[in-house]
Amino acid sequence: MPDAVWRLGFRIAYLLAKAWWRLIRREVRGVSVAVSHDGALLVVTPSYRPGLSLPGGYLKAGEDPRVAACRELVEEVGLRVLPEALADLGEITAEEGGGRARTRCYRLDLSARPAIRVDNREIVAARFLPLADLAPEAFIHPLRPLLRGLRRDTW
Repeated sequence: MPDAVWRLGFRIAYLLAKAWWRLIRREVRGVSVAVSHDGALLVVTPSYRPGLSLPGGYLKAGEDPRVAACRELVEEVGLRVLPEALADLGEITAEEGGGRARTRCYRLDLSARPAIRVDNREIVAARFLPLADLAPEAFIHPLRPLLRGLRRDTW
């Protein structure tokens, strides 16, 4: 199928999931990874919602958050790392779409800039941007507190 059809499918699935979560008031659990290299942060643009994001996604039932973070890095940007390479930044909780989103956040500092690959379906762009230039308001709502904290940090 053409990429545009996949992107439409992701958008519809996301809107349906949000409606379902609002209806059942489900708590959603996810992971995000702040990947840094030389003062820049890897940001992604999802096809299914507006705003910048970090590589990450939802946890599968019973999945370890570190393993989920590694899986999402591979799926979204083609980056393979071991779970122990991720530094735990803690968890952020946000009200979103009538439900609660709990996101376990990790940090990955790289000494060399990796080759990045996106599928142009779920993720339409990925790039390293200087951390000092990133406005938390440009990011999806649940990640804004994390970005504010990262900007205060000295990478």
